[in-house]
Amino acid sequence: MIPPSDEHDFDRDGGLDTLIDLRRATAGDSSVSGVPAIILDPNKFRLSRLLRGDHRIYGIPTPFVGRREELEAAYNAVRDALNTSRLHTISVVGPSGVGKTRLLSEMFTLTDPVRRGIEVQAACCSDSESPDGIAVISQLVRRRFGIGPLDSDTEAREKIQEGIRPLVDQRLLRTAGRQLAYLAGVRSPAPGQPPPARAVDFLRLAVATLANLLRYQSERSPQILVVYRAQHMTPRTLTIFENVLDALADTPTVLIFVGDRPLPPSLATASARHTALTLEPLGARDMERLVRVMLQKVEDVPAGLVDDLIARSAGNPRLVEDNVRLLVQRGGLVPGEDRWALRPEALGGRIDLAATTEAAARARVASLSPELRQVLGIASVFGPAFWRDGVLALLRVRPVTGRAGLVPWVKDATAEALDALLARAVAEHLIAPQAQPALLGQQEYAFRYRDDRLLLYDALEPGRAAELHRLAGQWFVGLRLPDPAPWYEVIGEHFEAGGRPERAAEQLLHAAEAAREGYGAERAMTFFHRALALVDTDRMDLLVPILRGLGELSMATGDLVQGRRIFSALLEASLVTSDRATGALAWLMLGQSHRRLGDLNRARPCFRHAEQLYRELGDPAGIAAVLDQTAKVVWTIGHSGAFDDALRYFEQALALRRRIGVPAAIAQSLTGLAAAQLHCGQTAAAERGFREALALHRDLGDRPGEAKALSGLGRVLHASGRREEGLDAWHEALDIAEASGDRDVLVDLLLQLGESALAASEEALAARCLEEALKTASEMGDRRAAAEIHTARGALAIARADVSGALEEVDAAITIAQELGMRPALGRALRTRADVLGHQLFVDESGDDVLGQKACQCFEGALGIFEEIGDQLEVDRTLASYLRFLSERGDEEAARDVRERATESARRRHLSLP
Repeated sequence: MIPPSDEHDFDRDGGLDTLIDLRRATAGDSSVSGVPAIILDPNKFRLSRLLRGDHRIYGIPTPFVGRREELEAAYNAVRDALNTSRLHTISVVGPSGVGKTRLLSEMFTLTDPVRRGIEVQAACCSDSESPDGIAVISQLVRRRFGIGPLDSDTEAREKIQEGIRPLVDQRLLRTAGRQLAYLAGVRSPAPGQPPPARAVDFLRLAVATLANLLRYQSERSPQILVVYRAQHMTPRTLTIFENVLDALADTPTVLIFVGDRPLPPSLATASARHTALTLEPLGARDMERLVRVMLQKVEDVPAGLVDDLIARSAGNPRLVEDNVRLLVQRGGLVPGEDRWALRPEALGGRIDLAATTEAAARARVASLSPELRQVLGIASVFGPAFWRDGVLALLRVRPVTGRAGLVPWVKDATAEALDALLARAVAEHLIAPQAQPALLGQQEYAFRYRDDRLLLYDALEPGRAAELHRLAGQWFVGLRLPDPAPWYEVIGEHFEAGGRPERAAEQLLHAAEAAREGYGAERAMTFFHRALALVDTDRMDLLVPILRGLGELSMATGDLVQGRRIFSALLEASLVTSDRATGALAWLMLGQSHRRLGDLNRARPCFRHAEQLYRELGDPAGIAAVLDQTAKVVWTIGHSGAFDDALRYFEQALALRRRIGVPAAIAQSLTGLAAAQLHCGQTAAAERGFREALALHRDLGDRPGEAKALSGLGRVLHASGRREEGLDAWHEALDIAEASGDRDVLVDLLLQLGESALAASEEALAARCLEEALKTASEMGDRRAAAEIHTARGALAIARADVSGALEEVDAAITIAQELGMRPALGRALRTRADVLGHQLFVDESGDDVLGQKACQCFEGALGIFEEIGDQLEVDRTLASYLRFLSERGDEEAARDVRERATESARRRHLSLP
């Protein structure tokens, strides 16, 4: 049992009454317009329009007019990029309908990318872009590897792996595949695997991998990337594209950004060659030509009709098409194969045309028959895309035909009426059928115009809209999707908009868990917060798992202060539910957050209470988890015999876990035990333990656990003099930790690599590793790690003959170690301070014995700590450093005494080997 302590028994860092502070996420879009591009990829429509080169209205080809200069500029920019193998960016800016897509289509007709072997890909930003800013990047990656909406995560990963197999070193294949899968929104193959410790760092590495892939692609064939609705790029998206542009500077690549606003200056200047095209409204002559071509099959076209179309369309080519379609929809124009009939009487003798694309959309919707408006209004609830069976399910509540002709499961007049109405909507260019549906076995349609859908949705009465959202959510749940993960958010938004917050919270909780498995830490955090905002303390069955997931994610991503608050709230929640198991877990996790923040006195009673509860519950797995954490606290504090006690706790935990037989838990205890054995001088046993843990983690597909085991194995190998093997293990672990490990592992690895680089006189590399380690530890608030890093930075300063800088770093380490009561860290800092003083004496050659005496005092102080706590590894290291100092100083008598102590230490270590 953990010895009792009256200090800091429980200081409230948060509670159920503070949850309101955590409910900071905004609600979802009530119109469910934020459907992920993975489900609805708008680029498959746009890209086909770009490459088609055939533009018609009711069978009549429409001419390209008034953009010759812009077309020539775009074509020349592409030709320049391909001929010089230098990146060129193009921005095409103008209001909706002014002809941006048509301009690019004409440019592609001239360029002829298919014949010339030019790779073309497109992506589209959204006004509800994800917070991580990679949705548009996901589209590019999924297009590059041919990942369709119906592909499972396994199929997507296989496509990525096969696609990059010829391109990357086989040792990096798994890493590159994982990074690209992350960008593509593909979840991890290991269920429950935590997200990357530093999502920003992992994203940076993933983007670098994507840039390398695009570079390789450009060596095989030129490439053109088109980004639509570029005005919606987030700051993160802008940064990503700036990095990509920099990597592709000397490649035959063209990036085209299309939007209604100019590019931010940072992006416009990121390329040495940039062409800015601003499309203004067409002139009257060009508009007249366009109108007369569209109406070429109308005999004796009234001049007034041509003038009205030109005037009302105000230089906007798409508005001309919209108005012609509006005339057809109202019956004023009747298209025929050879001739079009003009019937002014159908318009009531008055031609009413739209002056804006928004007005055209309003007129189109207003002209719909009641039945078609009802059907498309229901469809609008689903978002930009919808499914025939989904609309049918919602329509059954209020059928367009009433209940007439309904013989359930035999005759279905509602289904027949729906199919006829959808066919009419397709014929009238209101919707378009999709060849590759996102739902298996479903007929999918998409609205041709975003404004149409929004108008139809806004026209729904609030109560009716809420009812339809509830029915839509119910329909999705009833599908029993084989892979529901991409749809949890969509279903949750339907229930939230339908006034069912608790059902929405359930789906958002699932979405958060799925996002964690896909390394989407920021998205998962958003989902957890949104779910938290939808439930209150009367739904503890939902609140408890939300708090647990949010707390674990906070710990995994290094937000230790928030994690401590959440587990404090979870602890109080367990009292409400009378759930001792949850209470025990909350105490355990609260103790972990205290330990990682360096509040060791607050951690100890938390673990004591957790152990008590787990023993009352008869839960050996819980007891083992507490013993593991207790060992780490004992080790960090470093009381007399601390390492022997830590060994005993780890051994007890391992014995319990071997009896339970859970491989993941066994591997965790093996890793902790092996680390203690290394410091106790049991090197061979430590290596065996780390290798067994590594094998278990690999069998389980547990990448974070694998990183921890490799980190420890590298330390053993390094301590045994097998430096290259140790470095290989550390680099492999670092690769995994950046992708899937927690920040503790990342900091530890950076520290070890920095110390190893310093030992090899690679000072620049050591400085980079230690700087990044300190930055990460500071962001986490991890003062334990900060003390060790300051000590290492002190050693680096010595190597650079920066005595004052070395003393500053070491004194910072000593201060932290003393404040937190960490004797092992204090011992290492004292040893380094002795090295600093010894170096100062040697450089100055002052003969000042005061410095020598101070150095000896620091060495003896460090040795006293390490010998008392039983850290044999550090005893040996300190004696070696002490001996080197005395030999350089020429004090042979003192050196002989230290050499005898080192020999005795080695003998004791040999006797202690198992």
